[in-house]
Amino acid sequence: LVVLECSRFEGGETLVYTYLSEAAAWGNPVCAQQHGYQVDYMMGSALVGNALYFGCLFGDKALKYNLELRQMSWVQLPFQSQLRRFMLTTTEDGRLGLATVDDSKLYMWSRKDTHEVDAIWERRVMIELNAVLPVGVVLTTAKVIGSAEGLGIIFVRVADVVYTVDLKTY
Repeated sequence: LVVLECSRFEGGETLVYTYLSEAAAWGNPVCAQQHGYQVDYMMGSALVGNALYFGCLFGDKALKYNLELRQMSWVQLPFQSQLRRFMLTTTEDGRLGLATVDDSKLYMWSRKDTHEVDAIWERRVMIELNAVLPVGVVLTTAKVIGSAEGLGIIFVRVADVVYTVDLKTY
C-alpha cells in the first residue's frame, strides 16, 4: 500500500509512505528532492513495472515512485497540465501513457523509455470522437476520466454520460 501526502503550503513537500506487509508496519516517509509540486489525484495514477506514477498540479512533471527501491523522482511530461487536462494510464504494451481530449479528439501519448534522461513522448493515437460517439453528442464538456489499465480502454465523460473508447476497435 502506498500513500502520498502533499503539504498544502507553497513550496511544500511531497512525502510517500509505504505500508510494508512483511513487517506489518509503515515504512519511513520518502521525501521528494524537488519541492513545489503538488500531486493531482484527478489525473489518476499508473502502475508501470515496479513504479507508480502520479500527475502534478500546474506543472509539466509526474511523480515516479519506485516501489522496489523506495525512491522518488520526477518525470518530464510532454506539456503543462494546466494547459490540458489529462489522465495518466498504462498502455496495453505496459508503458506509461497519457490520455486527453482536445477539440473533440482523443489523444494518447506513450513514453518511450530509453533511459530516464533520454525518454521521449510519442503521440500514438488520435481519435475523432464525433466519428465514434452517438450522433448529436456535444463534445464541449468531454474529458478523460479514467482507463482500464493495460487493456487499451479509455473512459470519456460528456455531460452526465460516460463512454468507453476501445483503442483497438474504436
